[in-house]
Amino acid sequence: MDILLLVALGLGVATAGVTQVVAGTGVRLIIPPLAILALGHAEGLRVAMTLGLLISLVTFLGDRAAVPFRRFVPLALPVVISAPLWVLLVDLIPEAVAARLAGLAAVAAVVVTLRAVRTGRLAGRFGALGAGAAASGVFALGGVGGPVLGMYARDNGWAARPARGVVNACIALAQVMVLAFMGLPTATEPGLAVGLGGLAVGLVLGGIIAAKLPNVNAKLARGVSLVVAGIAAVVLLVAGAQV
Repeated sequence: MDILLLVALGLGVATAGVTQVVAGTGVRLIIPPLAILALGHAEGLRVAMTLGLLISLVTFLGDRAAVPFRRFVPLALPVVISAPLWVLLVDLIPEAVAARLAGLAAVAAVVVTLRAVRTGRLAGRFGALGAGAAASGVFALGGVGGPVLGMYARDNGWAARPARGVVNACIALAQVMVLAFMGLPTATEPGLAVGLGGLAVGLVLGGIIAAKLPNVNAKLARGVSLVVAGIAAVVLLVAGAQV
């Protein structure tokens, strides 16, 4: 495995950890395209989903009191039901093609997040059905289904805290379901160790920056996360996986 790709993966994951602490975003946008680029589609997606799940669980625990059950269930059910079907479908796609499609999904995720896209078509229970199934598919393909769920919350006019709680709960659920059917990362490969190490370093650095440099605000960190995620997504789309 190319040492330069592993170094890029470690640095990118560390950057994601910093922006996650400072701005509350980054890990689930930056890591998937970067990990797929460095490790290949299948292994990269497993690593990205595992690292993302760690952040999702921590975030969900902080917001669990703000998760309205009646809003969570209609969105969670299609995630659970469709996830195994999506995993089986993606498994039929040649890995080189799947990697480029994952790059396309990552580019779209950055655009949706940057522009806070509202479609006006995802309201109500039928909207939940479509959004949940679509998000599950994007997770199975490229690990970046969170913006689809965020779009659903915006279309339904949810307040910030319950929207964040429901979206994080559904993201964690989708990651669990996809990993359950894809399998966990290969322990003998260096990708997971590099990712975990980079994430730990990034989270610590993010905490230090937030405490010692209060002028580094969330808006700046969010911009950095979107730029890094966008670069990784475009490179993956153009070049495909490098292993």
